Amino acid sequence: MNYRESAEELKKIILPLLEEEGVVLVELRLMRTGNGLILRLLLDKKEGGISIEDCARLNQKIGNLLDVQDIIKDRYILEVSSPGLDRDLVTKDDFCRCINRKVRMSLHEDSNAKTEIEGRIDKVEGELVYIDTRGGSIGIAFSKIKKARQIIGDAI
Repeated sequence: MNYRESAEELKKIILPLLEEEGVVLVELRLMRTGNGLILRLLLDKKEGGISIEDCARLNQKIGNLLDVQDIIKDRYILEVSSPGLDRDLVTKDDFCRCINRKVRMSLHEDSNAKTEIEGRIDKVEGELVYIDTRGGSIGIAFSKIKKARQIIGDAI
């Protein structure tokens, strides 16, 4: 079994537990190291803001579940953490978790529009994220976003 297949199998096992806990999987990475494997899970709450205590508790529960399922045959280290406040927003779910939060985004160059926008995410609908800026609300297609990141501690 290759890493991609293993990661998909791990998701099938882990996702029901996360759903039960009200937690979303932001990223799952399975990496080979000199001493075995590292299974790194980035988790967040649906509304954002997972705590260190949540991560520690979930690490224990997921570790127990994986031990019972015995899907990983090699030695491995399980790492459970939050995605961090300064992580790039990439997926639609990333933007949904940041509704009512301030963001800064770079857009793919367009001769008729700004390439940098700051504002508060108002809503996410279909293939658009709506940003409330000083000039009003703007709908931006995900395909136009080059890079987006939550603004921490900045006023808009």
